[in-house]
Amino acid sequence: HAFSLSQALVKGWVRLHVGWSEAIGRRVCFGFYNGRNLERFRRQHGDVPVLLVVPPMSDVNGALPHPGVCILQAVLRDQGMACEIVNYNLPTRNPVDPFEHLIAVVRMLRVRILGVSLYSQAIRHTLEGLQRVKRACPGLSIVLGGPHPTESYRSLMGVRFVDYICRGEAEESFLRLVSSLLRGEPPAPGTIPGVYS
Repeated sequence: HAFSLSQALVKGWVRLHVGWSEAIGRRVCFGFYNGRNLERFRRQHGDVPVLLVVPPMSDVNGALPHPGVCILQAVLRDQGMACEIVNYNLPTRNPVDPFEHLIAVVRMLRVRILGVSLYSQAIRHTLEGLQRVKRACPGLSIVLGGPHPTESYRSLMGVRFVDYICRGEAEESFLRLVSSLLRGEPPAPGTIPGVYS
């Protein structure tokens, strides 16, 4: 019985993951990467206060969508918050300069909070790109999460252009942080477990 349940759970997860992949490919990647589609999306859907991004990784070619980012998007949307994803690792035609493209997306969609999934193998390139984003969009709150901040958050403390770091599973902490920031009430340090500033 336990084996059958495990198999059913795995099959369900795979179906869900494939569905997310197709939805992200249709809705975001093939849409946001084209400037005309981005403008059309803005006219149809309005502001997108929260954008989640999976930056390019030099050692990954054609990676699958990131399930953790999809879960965070679902949590925020469940609370009525507009949130989209841009994944620069999907097997699609990606911009030559992803961070220049990201700046355009942030500006066009009037993004207020940028959640970034950060991997150790891409840390240097990602931080250099995020510094450009922050310089171009100084009012943007940048939140780092994912594997590297979870395991090595102290290595990111004091990075001037990073506003917040989320450690571990962030379904609750990221939601609390985003809710506070969108209300215009940045949380005091230490008030949200797992969030560092």
